[in-house]
Amino acid sequence: MSLAPFAVIFDADGVLFDSERLSLAAFLETVAEFGAQLDGDDIVANCGQTDAAILTYLARHHGAEIEYEAFKARKFEKYREKVAEEPVEVFEGVVDLLDALTQREIPFAIASSGSPEKIEFNLFQTGLADRFRVLVSGEELGTSKPEPGIFIHTAQLLEVSQNRCVVIEDSVNGVSAAKAANMTCVAVTNTFHRTQLRHADLVIDSLTELSFVRLHDLALRHHVQSVLG
Repeated sequence: MSLAPFAVIFDADGVLFDSERLSLAAFLETVAEFGAQLDGDDIVANCGQTDAAILTYLARHHGAEIEYEAFKARKFEKYREKVAEEPVEVFEGVVDLLDALTQREIPFAIASSGSPEKIEFNLFQTGLADRFRVLVSGEELGTSKPEPGIFIHTAQLLEVSQNRCVVIEDSVNGVSAAKAANMTCVAVTNTFHRTQLRHADLVIDSLTELSFVRLHDLALRHHVQSVLG
């Protein structure tokens, strides 16, 4: 196991990258092309889910039988087209936080429901490709938030116990997954209102509100509470 006092696990879209609006537009357009229409409740239910989980939802709730590879390829194609028109950017505070963690040798990773291709595409587009050594895709792993598997697997790769990991999320499903994995969860209100994210240990409006000290204190408090039961 790592001797680091804690580790940080980042979601990608809506946490590192200001890409949720572009992702949602590409998603809705692709779904419409395949003959399905979604309402607001459908969108909330599927935010943070893998394509496979979304297609299962569409089949169950809308009777839409969509071939996985075709849907995945078309959605990513539409996303790339939108980024070509409006380049994706990182949120304020991301680079400073990564610098602070790197300087103190705190391990960190990405754990996203997105495909590996999309994660890597956004990293290269934003100049962060060399900052992350551990990338975990729920699409590739075969598990979807709110199930905790993606975070448990990421903690194993980082060699840090689950109760010493801090997850930074923006979705309701992501918060549920982090808490189910017995991890500290910080939720940022880039996508959902703070009342929807109330089950997180801390809700913030920007990553500029986080520092090494604040993350360390959150992780230590959760670790002690977990040990003491």
